[in-house]
Amino acid sequence: MKLRGALLGAGNIALRGHAPQWVRDEGLREEVEIVALADLSPSNLEAARAFFPAATAYDCAEELLEREALDFCDICTPPSTHRPLIEKAAARGLHVICEKPLAPTLSDAERISAAVREAGIVFQPCHQYHYSPQWQAVRRLLPRLGRIYLVDYEVHRTGANEGNPNWSPAWRTDREVAGGGILVDHGAHIFYQLRTLLGEPQSVQANVRTLQHQSYRVEDTALVLMDFGQCLAQVSL
Repeated sequence: MKLRGALLGAGNIALRGHAPQWVRDEGLREEVEIVALADLSPSNLEAARAFFPAATAYDCAEELLEREALDFCDICTPPSTHRPLIEKAAARGLHVICEKPLAPTLSDAERISAAVREAGIVFQPCHQYHYSPQWQAVRRLLPRLGRIYLVDYEVHRTGANEGNPNWSPAWRTDREVAGGGILVDHGAHIFYQLRTLLGEPQSVQANVRTLQHQSYRVEDTALVLMDFGQCLAQVSL
């Protein structure tokens, strides 16, 4: 019997990343079925149903979680919505896949952790860079280089990624929705990669500014120095 899942949120990341993978991956198709969809936008729901024509569509994720018989949910909504959706899913014993960044605040992240542990569910944040061919190659080659003592990681972007036009295209520039700017949106990937290689940092220093885009309510530039004891990592975003 296939696992029954729901896709919560049908914006850009869901339509361009998650939905195609659920449909195109042969192994997933044999084991998983997306039976329900939720999004505030009728246009987004229609686009998602092109991938899952038999799925039941909802304009409210909470209603979906209350009504559907599920094994798991795939959360593709903005960070400000993650905690209540994860708590509701965990309370029902549903396993959870959740887009990054996990939460807009430390308090939300701690409450998510508590809900997941109490429910005993499987919880997987979307830290897909762990599995990218480029990162796998880096990890294979690093032992040849010897001890790591300095890491310099740079990311150059001209602006925040635009959100789905059927909801709020500029949500990544709104602190209340996104929780932060480039440091949160892309920095999340870098920090879990560095922690995998180097462990937990002993100290972290950061200078975070809005330098290029004064209309943003979040930072567009960040310099971070992480001290891992025998190694330093400098991250420029």
